[in-house]
Amino acid sequence: MLLRTPPEVLLLLVPVLLFALCFHEFAHAWMANKLGDPTAKHSGRLTLNPLAHL
Repeated sequence: MLLRTPPEVLLLLVPVLLFALCFHEFAHAWMANKLGDPTAKHSGRLTLNPLAHL
């Protein structure tokens, strides 16, 4: 089904999914940090930069 998706839809879908993934993982890192686990902060994942989460 994804292969039949028009290219303009894919061009919109990929950045939206990338943003959603980064925000989701940032939320995990932020909450873990707030609950006392500094692992994500020490790993540099407490950011919305997509490269830190991939």
